[in-house]
Amino acid sequence: MIKKFLAPPIFENQEQTHTASQLWTVVLGMTGMSTVYLIAWLIFVPDISERIIFALPLYPLFGWLFYLLRKGKIKMAGNILVGGLWITLFVATSFSGGVLAPGYSGLLITVLAAGIFMSKGWAVRIAWLSIIGGGVLVYLERQGTMPAAAFTDSTTMWIAQAVYFFVGVSLLQMATQRISNALQRAEREIEQRRKTEDQLRDAERRYRELVESVPAVMYTAEIGAAGKWSYVSPRIELLTGYTPEEWTADAHLWYERVHPDDREEVVVNEVRALAEGRQFYSEYRFFRRNGELIWIRDESLAVVNESAVRSKQVQGFLLDITELRGAREALQEAELLYRTLVEETSVVIYRDTAVEGGPSLFISPQIENLIGYSPAEFSTQPDFWQSLLHPDDKEMVFDVIDQILATGKSITCEYRLKSKSGNWVWLRDEAALVKDKNGKPRYIQGVYVDITKQKVMEEQRESLINELEAKNTELERFTYTVSHDLKAPLITMGGFLGFLENDAISGNTQRLKSDIHRISEANLKMQQLLNELLELSRIGRLINPPEEVAFEHIIKDALSRVESQLNKRQIEVKIGSGLPLVRGDRMRLVEVIQNLVDNAAKFMGSQPNPEIEIGAKSVGGQDCLLCMR
Repeated sequence: MIKKFLAPPIFENQEQTHTASQLWTVVLGMTGMSTVYLIAWLIFVPDISERIIFALPLYPLFGWLFYLLRKGKIKMAGNILVGGLWITLFVATSFSGGVLAPGYSGLLITVLAAGIFMSKGWAVRIAWLSIIGGGVLVYLERQGTMPAAAFTDSTTMWIAQAVYFFVGVSLLQMATQRISNALQRAEREIEQRRKTEDQLRDAERRYRELVESVPAVMYTAEIGAAGKWSYVSPRIELLTGYTPEEWTADAHLWYERVHPDDREEVVVNEVRALAEGRQFYSEYRFFRRNGELIWIRDESLAVVNESAVRSKQVQGFLLDITELRGAREALQEAELLYRTLVEETSVVIYRDTAVEGGPSLFISPQIENLIGYSPAEFSTQPDFWQSLLHPDDKEMVFDVIDQILATGKSITCEYRLKSKSGNWVWLRDEAALVKDKNGKPRYIQGVYVDITKQKVMEEQRESLINELEAKNTELERFTYTVSHDLKAPLITMGGFLGFLENDAISGNTQRLKSDIHRISEANLKMQQLLNELLELSRIGRLINPPEEVAFEHIIKDALSRVESQLNKRQIEVKIGSGLPLVRGDRMRLVEVIQNLVDNAAKFMGSQPNPEIEIGAKSVGGQDCLLCMR
């Protein structure tokens, strides 16, 4: 318990612990030595033992010092030790014979303690205070105000001086120790400072190497057109053709080499950035020493001093971006070309996910002109485009997508999408599969081309082809009919010419006139057919206005045209009764019956008593079927 009480306090700060330990030792030693001194005084000088009362205030003082040291109030304890000890010794000196008293010598202890625990200034002050106080005591003694020393006991003097010697040696040892510690700390600080300086030099070397090796030019300069450049890294010569010395010597060099069209804007932006406390950034053109024009990117920040105030100096870097600028312009041109191709051409460009029926990732704005739906409607509804497919085309389209995913080949197909107006629009879809670097499908992209007009033209072409084929078939039938129609008058004229010759030889004038009349009718008939044929070639197929006519009259007109052929073959024609009225082109109907009779006579063969029957019969009570056999 006593050992713990007598042990000096320990603190986290090593210096504080060391000072407290020294003070603790001094106070503890002075307490012990003062006690020894008082006991010796009572033993050797008992007749004036009452004077020990002047030393008793030292014990409360020592107790207070112990308390302060335990609390860590080291500086206060040192000040109180010096002040309290000086006051106690000076008071004891004043009542114990003045400067010849043992206490006056003890004031030297307070001077040493002030130098150790307070400061050099306080040591000087305490020394002057002791000298002046001693002078006052000498003066009072000479004036007779204060009695001279009444005793000169050598034992007490020896004990007092021994205490002073012991305390003085202790203080000197402490001072020496403090000096030694201070020297060690100084050596450590010097070593640390040397290491720090080495580190700073190494950091500066590495920083300089970094600054001089990076492709950018580092600089420190004042802002404005005439701002002085205080530092420029060596790469400035490679960038501009001017040396760092030329830059730092000529404050106007930078401004004069900036392109005239860029100067004012760059300076204004730099001043504004500094005023707003933000980073300055600019791209401008610069003339190198050889006159070559390059693009430079300039970035800088204001230099902040120790008081956190921005100065008019900036630190930044310059970077040659001529190639980057060219690449950027080329990229902008490519982007403009791409945008023009995508947004201004008539085709629609799209990109879908690489799955069957996958949603649309992108589709160009022309889709709205094509079918009326916007790109947003395609992107917000994954299966939107599928809902627009024509039902007859869906299976084919999905088969094509599966084929693209399976083979990776580009495929072209044609199908229909329903427009916003409800019409079906024909599209030609040219699609290709896009893969990543690992060969994995990423998306399907392609173009839509509107082929609706082409499809309409194809349909019209097919219609015209069909119509032309029908016309050709009709022309063949017409040629066949015309050949029969033209042949019948010729046969009639040929037959009656034979009759005419026989009647002329026989002198039968009546039959001769009849023969001439028949030949003349056949000739008129042929002329009529030729005129109709010419008219038909001019305006197309000749169609006479329909009319109602007795079918019996049509038969008789037809038979009159082939009468010669019938007589030559001795063919009898029987006409049935109850023939109906028919409505149509009379001339064409006569031609039909004529052709039928002519064909019947032609293919009659050599059968005896040939005859042709023409009649009609009712079918279903309403329709009438005309027949010939």
